[in-house]
Amino acid sequence: MKKKQMILSAAFTSLFMVVTAQKAAADAGDFLVHSTVIGVFTDASSSSLDLDIDSTESVALDATYFVTHNIGVNVLATFLNFNVETDSAAVQGLASKDLGSVDLLPPIVSAQYHFSPDSAVSPYVSAGFNYNIFSSESGHLNDLGVEVDDTFGWVVGAGLDYSITENVSLNADLKYLTFEADVNVGADPTLNDELEVDAWIVGVGLGFKF
Repeated sequence: MKKKQMILSAAFTSLFMVVTAQKAAADAGDFLVHSTVIGVFTDASSSSLDLDIDSTESVALDATYFVTHNIGVNVLATFLNFNVETDSAAVQGLASKDLGSVDLLPPIVSAQYHFSPDSAVSPYVSAGFNYNIFSSESGHLNDLGVEVDDTFGWVVGAGLDYSITENVSLNADLKYLTFEADVNVGADPTLNDELEVDAWIVGVGLGFKF
């Protein structure tokens, strides 16, 4: 409930601040930093373990360095915790449907193209990669000796910055992330699997230009 209230509060605050929008420009050498509330909506699957992971919410911090007037390099950092379930009867016989949780640190690096950085409304598109670092497998995942290997993923996205003042903006961002990760089961290696994840990352927050 608290996470949902955070998202609603950020959305209402963003709408309120739109009325003071002003034009802001971005030049080569500028930094644009966003503080964002994100929702991560996942579609996961695997074979022998029949795994699924829940959608989740978090906060993120990202920074864009403008290489040219229109082109920027963006780095995003966040921390995620996913609940893990299984529909496999074999795995449920060893544990239960709810297997526990796993932490994920997924830094994302993207190249962005900003179509109109001098306008009050500045849309952009992005493409890049991320590295998924898994840790702290808990509950039955830990009991079964489950470890998820770190892996690379691919990311594409789009968003816009809406200027409030010369140096402050409202940001909305949508990313699509996809990756595959090996899952090792120490208690029964015959259950070793590959987790396939497709995720939509929706964010809204504030940007600050330096």
